[in-house]
Amino acid sequence: MTKEKFLAELCDILGIEADTLKRSMQLSSFERWDSLSMLSILELYDEMGLDIEVDDVEACQSIDDILKLAGH
Repeated sequence: MTKEKFLAELCDILGIEADTLKRSMQLSSFERWDSLSMLSILELYDEMGLDIEVDDVEACQSIDDILKLAGH
């Protein structure tokens, strides 16, 4: 999965427009940041062939943390 595709999927999960996404954004600021979002993000990692655990996603505080787990 390309970085652009990952970002588009992430924006869809969080319910925001791609042009407003910034790496420094705190995940807690998103209304949609919940356990369902975390599971959806885990699915993205799985599609990329990454073995990321729930605990790893729960530890993320920002968009930057999510992207770093994806290798972006």
